[in-house]
Amino acid sequence: MEKRELKPSLPDKSLPPAEVLHLHWQLGLVGYFLGLIAFSGLFVAPLAIGPWFFFGLVAIGGFFLFPRWSGKIPASVWRTAQILIVVVFGLDLFLGGGIIEALVRLNILLVTYRVISPRSRRDDWQLVLVCLFLIIISGVFSVSAWFIPQVLLFTAGTMFFLRRVNRLDSMGYRQAGPQIWKEFRWKRFFQRPKPIASRMQWIVGGVGFLFLIGLSALIFVTIPRLDLDSRFEFLQVRGTESLSGFDEEMGLQDITNILQDNTPALRVDLPDEAALPGVPYWRMLAFDEYTDGRFRLSQGAAEEQESWRGRLATPSDLDWERTTIRLAEAEDRWTFFLEPGVSRYLPLGGPFRELRLQEEQSFRHVPSLQIIGQPVVNGSVFIYQFRGKGIQAERIPDPDFRERMEAASEGAYPRTTTELPVNEASRRYLQEVNEQLLGEEGQLSALGYARRVSEYLQERHGYSLQSQVPSGDKDIVVRWMESGSPAHCEYFAAALVLLLREQNIPARVAVGFAGGRRNAYEGHITVRYSDAHAWTEVYYDGYWHRVDPTPSEERGEGMGDEFDEENGLGFLQDTGFGAFLDGMRMLWYRRIVSFDEAEQSDFFTRQRERLETLGEEIKALAMGIRRVVIDWLRGPWDLRRGLTLLAGILFLVLVIFGVKFLRWRCKLWWWRWRGKTHALHPVRARAGKGLRKVAKKSVANPKQAEDLDRLKHELLVYRYGDDSQWPGAPYRQLEDLLRQMKKL
Repeated sequence: MEKRELKPSLPDKSLPPAEVLHLHWQLGLVGYFLGLIAFSGLFVAPLAIGPWFFFGLVAIGGFFLFPRWSGKIPASVWRTAQILIVVVFGLDLFLGGGIIEALVRLNILLVTYRVISPRSRRDDWQLVLVCLFLIIISGVFSVSAWFIPQVLLFTAGTMFFLRRVNRLDSMGYRQAGPQIWKEFRWKRFFQRPKPIASRMQWIVGGVGFLFLIGLSALIFVTIPRLDLDSRFEFLQVRGTESLSGFDEEMGLQDITNILQDNTPALRVDLPDEAALPGVPYWRMLAFDEYTDGRFRLSQGAAEEQESWRGRLATPSDLDWERTTIRLAEAEDRWTFFLEPGVSRYLPLGGPFRELRLQEEQSFRHVPSLQIIGQPVVNGSVFIYQFRGKGIQAERIPDPDFRERMEAASEGAYPRTTTELPVNEASRRYLQEVNEQLLGEEGQLSALGYARRVSEYLQERHGYSLQSQVPSGDKDIVVRWMESGSPAHCEYFAAALVLLLREQNIPARVAVGFAGGRRNAYEGHITVRYSDAHAWTEVYYDGYWHRVDPTPSEERGEGMGDEFDEENGLGFLQDTGFGAFLDGMRMLWYRRIVSFDEAEQSDFFTRQRERLETLGEEIKALAMGIRRVVIDWLRGPWDLRRGLTLLAGILFLVLVIFGVKFLRWRCKLWWWRWRGKTHALHPVRARAGKGLRKVAKKSVANPKQAEDLDRLKHELLVYRYGDDSQWPGAPYRQLEDLLRQMKKL
């Protein structure tokens, strides 16, 4: 068979050397990695980024898989893209109206452009800055636990990225033209000409990385927190609207729609000694006005809202003293973590002695209804804390309700709590039901009668998330009562309100959450959207009493057999991987998000106390050892005691010689395990250190100088000679030579 002559391929002189080409490829691919890390935080950020995010993600992902695209696009296209970004930002800012959202969308476009386009050295620095800005923005507005690994990954990637930039700069190659990507092949990339980094570079990079982490932690725990949100109004990102049912109005299907979602809505960090009786109720809103199947906060009640601004509030500051149960002076802390987008009204759980916020805030509150609302729906996790909080109060004091009701006009609060705007047919049915129930029970108090009506509703109706109400002219709640069909909590609460108001008993509907589960890892209570609930509040004897007419055994997950003494706090436990992730998120909220000035002070106080305790323990241990040794030495000496002392000394000597022997053996084993081609033999490494010491040593005596030259020659044999020339115990002989050198 005839052999063909192979002509050697000539290198392309328009391309840089292979090592430089590979460095450029590394820079490009690491740039894609930094862009994807920056984009990852946008998954959980409550920002209106829509198609911008998906466009950037698809573009970066596509160019990462096919980097050659970057070399095929003409330079004119990249220049045109810069102009288009400016135009798009101007239109977005003009049409959108939100400066923060527009800046975030601009940042997404800049990151996308800078990642996929050919870059010069200056562009590499721009890439790091725009990615870092995007990470900070998404972290601030999402307050997500992903922020820590995101920052760590970005920091490690950036350190490697900048080392590649500096190495290229030291080699004299600064510009990265698009032609280098035309030659890119994944197979060729993984066949790199040289290792990416030496061992020393990895060590230096790792030490620098750990130093940055330590410095960041030190800065975090020492620098005071800044509340930019309250000082610069334009930085406030408006959250979405409250969930329907958790705003100023509730329909008969609104709470049920929320129940379909099992996502956490609220987390509660309880004091260690806290115990909640039965199912806890996290009350948010109370509706006093009813019209055709819808409850709302009446205009009269809304007009009673008062403004409050501050960081620390007591019932006296909120004018809640007359409607709040007195609490003992206690330092129990109940910390609430409200997820974004739930409601602008804060879930409460009972009376409290003090309300504390992270930063100064503005609120609107209604003393008579005991509800607190933010100006807007929170766009990130909102944290607030109660101190001296009561145990899930089942009633709210309102001693002057009757006097205010007599003075109120028709349609004004609090008369709205007894008004019944239904047609005559509906009213007649309500009267018939009340006559039947009153005839059975005789004379009852308002609270007793409310409980009797609840039993009647539970006996007549089952619980179901799917309710079917027949059509007709009567009120929708009355038609449901006539049908006897099952329904969900809104119908039960509404029916109880209508029957009580027909008897002129003040009643209103309250909404919030009921239940929750204890996290098996962090111990907090996780309240989910599926725990959303509506119940009734009945006025009697100076108090608004909570009466829940919904069948307790049919309230859905987390609300039936909730009280379980075996699980500690009376809650069913959340276990499994999902609960572990939720525990990690709670740990992030506790240690990072809610770490304010008060937490800083507590942190340093705890550290000082721990150091003092540790010092006392070490001192006590040392004194105990000293006392034992002195008592032992002062004891009567005999043959047994002498032999024990001698055995101890021999054991110590054996340990010292054993450590020296094992040290050499471990070094030799390590060298053999790593491979002879990647590291010096321990004997050669030790001889190299000896040679450096010999080079620094000088003697005046001719005899000593001759001995020093002999030692140097022997060290050279150990360092560079053939190992066949070494004696039987080379390491021991080498140590003897070094000891001889010290005597010169």
